[in-house]
Order: sequence, then structure tokens, then C-alpha cells
Amino acid sequence: MKKIYIVEDEAILAQDIRRRLEMLRYDVTGISASGDKALRQIGENRPDLVLMDIVLRGELNGIETAEMIRDRFRLPVVFLTSFSDPETVQKAISTQPYGYITKPVNERELFSTIELALHKHETEEALRKSEAWLDITLKSIADGIIATDREGLILFMNPVAAAITEWTVDDVIQMPFTSVFRLIDDAGREIRIDLLNRAKYKNKKQFLFRDAILVTKYNRHVQTECSCALIHDSNTSVYGLVFVFRDITQRKILEAEAMHAAHLKSLGELSASVAHEINNPLTGIINYAQLLDDETADVHIQELTGRIIREGNRVSKIVRNLLTFARREDEESAWTQIHEVLDDSMGLVLNRMKKDGIQVTMDIHRNLPAVVVKPRQIQQVFLNLLSNAAYALNQKYAGFHKDKQLHVSCQPASREGKSVLRIQFHDSGTGIEKKNLDRIVTAFYTTKPAGEGTGLGLSISSKIIEDHQGWIDFESEAGKYTRVIVDLPVRRPGKRK
Repeated sequence: MKKIYIVEDEAILAQDIRRRLEMLRYDVTGISASGDKALRQIGENRPDLVLMDIVLRGELNGIETAEMIRDRFRLPVVFLTSFSDPETVQKAISTQPYGYITKPVNERELFSTIELALHKHETEEALRKSEAWLDITLKSIADGIIATDREGLILFMNPVAAAITEWTVDDVIQMPFTSVFRLIDDAGREIRIDLLNRAKYKNKKQFLFRDAILVTKYNRHVQTECSCALIHDSNTSVYGLVFVFRDITQRKILEAEAMHAAHLKSLGELSASVAHEINNPLTGIINYAQLLDDETADVHIQELTGRIIREGNRVSKIVRNLLTFARREDEESAWTQIHEVLDDSMGLVLNRMKKDGIQVTMDIHRNLPAVVVKPRQIQQVFLNLLSNAAYALNQKYAGFHKDKQLHVSCQPASREGKSVLRIQFHDSGTGIEKKNLDRIVTAFYTTKPAGEGTGLGLSISSKIIEDHQGWIDFESEAGKYTRVIVDLPVRRPGKRK
């Protein structure tokens, strides 16, 4: 039995309506002559519908009371009125009533109006709950979701999409999706999504991008996996687009690091095998050269044997460094002389740099305090920075040039009140544009042409230095130079962090 509440200030009419409602098998939960009393009692007994006289005596008239009932309790209100002037009707319409019954009350009109109002309210409540459930569901999904109308204007964005794109939900509503959801490929070329162009894509209903780069509001690059589909009904009428996407940057980093680790493991296995084959004959060459040097008094021969011994030792050191660099698994921190790590790193690339015409100068203090680091990880950072410097110099100068220079230095310094070792790599290469300086350590961001860089080298290097509680900074001027500064904290012997 549906419950009805009556708000009517004419007592005889109110009782007549009550009698008629009970005959129609409705439960009348109360009658009041004022808006204030009606609000109190409706809050207590929660009827299914309210019959409201438009004109009430007291502080609140019927229209004001109906508006408060709608806002507070979301109940359907049917107006009782003897007035039909345009001004009163217009005010009543603003409260979104569910019907009107004119006085004197007709029993058939009363029944039909109430039943229609109850049905309409139940339908609206079911729709509201369905929309609320859908809204909560979409906002709870871990993927970003953007929906547009048929013109490509954004109608919905969930919080995950807002976080990834760096736009706020309020800002993007009614904006073209092309201004918010911008995709590019690894080469920086725009990926156009034109599904709404039915003439161009007659049978295409969905795009899938497994590896695209999303450009955020603040021009940050995010590696994404994205699908885009038409929103359409069973009759294929198109209503808009829906984008579902996720940030896969961390996954790509882990995949790249796993691949890098696999490469190093393969390199280590190969190096170990090759080292054995190289070291045995190499030891023989060095020993025979030493014997020849001891047996002869010929200065020219001694000069040649000396060269053989030096070059043999250099090859032996390169093999040892290669083995050391490749064996990074389960590396533990140890007290380390940074100048030795720098020497080993330079030993692996110096010969190549000299062939490229790069003039390398080094200013490395030898009486530096040891630091607690993972040596092979730090060597990886140094090799990456040396490789980047060589690339920039070779891009600027094709062959030999007097200004094709790389300067490496290491000296004590202070930072944020702490003692550090400061290692600097200063090259006179192509430099970096100012707008890109803050992005160069972002994963997958690279200024190199497609196929020449993964965009992970500086990201991994930055993470390694951060894990060592250190700092890495970049100074550059496009077309002139780049200086990379690595600061590693110095600890006193016995102190652990």
C-alpha cells in the first residue's frame, strides 16, 4: 500500500481528500496545514508521494515547501490548486512537480495522477541509481576513460584519466578530445584518431594502440596502451567515442631493465668464455715479449717489446673490465675509489673516442676519500654519460676538430651541508635545448632519431644515483656544450646509512 501525505490548509477539503484516498486503498500518513510542519513529519514517516496545496498560509507557501521536499527527500510532489494563472504555474514548474490536480478534487483524476506520478518517480529513481552505479563503476576502474559526443567534445573523464593526462575533470568537459588526448609515436609523429569520420572509416569501429606516447597537459610524455571505439546503438547510430587507456611506463621500464640484464648476462657468459681463450695466448705473448726484452740489448727491439707488453696489458685490463661490468647480479655496496671506476670506464671507450677525433682531458684527484657504492652500477652510469657525450660530439663534428673536446673531472665538494665527490663530464657537443632539460631523465624520452636511442639510459642512470643517495644535474646550452654533474655522498669509515 502506497503512503500519501497531504499538505492542505483547508481542513474540510483535506479530510475529503483523505477519505477519497483511503477508498482508493492508499495509506494517508498525515495531514498538515503548514509547510514547516509538513517538512518535519515527512522527514519522520517518509511517504511515497506528497499532495501539496500551492497556496499555504504561513512562512512557507506550497511552491517553496515542494522545492525543499524535492531537495531534501527526493519525493514526488503533486500540486493541488484552484489557481491557474501563468505566474503561479511558472513558479510551480520550477519545482519539477509530478502533476497537478485542480480543486474540487475528482476521484478519477486523483487516482490517475497519483499512479502516473508514482510510476514516473520509480522509473526516475531506478535510472538515477543505475546512473550512479555506472558513474561509481567508471570512476573506480583502474584504467583511464574518456567519452565524447558525436562531435568529439568530451562529456566524461574519470579520475585516472585526469591523473594521467594532468587535466582536471571540470576543465575538459566540452573540450575537443584532440586537445586533451594527444598521442605520438616513438619518432614524435602525431597519431591521428579520426573514427568519427565515417566517410574515411566506413567499417572501422575500434583502434588499438599497444605502444603509444601520450603528451600530457604539461608536455610530459607517458607510455600508454590505449583503445578507442565508437559509441553506437544496435542500429549503428553513432553517439560518440570512448577511450580506455593505461600508463604502462613502469612496465616498459621493467621490461627494458630485464632485457638489459639479460644482455649483460649474455655478455658476461660470452666474456667469460672469450676471456679464457684470450688470456692464455695473451699471457704467452706478454711473457715471450718480456723474455725477448731481457735477452736483447738492441734499443729498437726493446722499444718494440715494451709496446707489445704495454698493449698486451691494456687488452688484459679491458677483458677484466668487461667481465667486471657484465657481472652485476647481486652486487653489494663496497668502499670504492671512484677514480678507479672512472679509469676502468675510460679504458673501455677511450680508444674509440680517439679514433673519432675526440680530445679527452681528465682532472682526477688521486687522494680522494673512498665512497660506499655499487661499483659496477656507478660504472654503468659513467659509461652512459661518456657514450652520450661522444654521440653529441660526433653529431656536431663529423671528423677531427680542435673544439671536439670532452673534459672529465673529479674532486671533493660540498652539497646541502654534506661532503660529496663531484664527478663532471663536460663536452662541447650539440647541447640540449632549454625546454628539454627537465625531461631528459624521463623514461623513454630521447632527442636521438628513431632507432638510435631507447630513452632509458639517463632514466636508469638517474635512478642508480638516487639509490646511492646522490644527485645528478644537467647544465647545457643548445649548440655549445653539456655538463653533467654527479655528486656522491662521502661517509666516514664505519658509518652506515
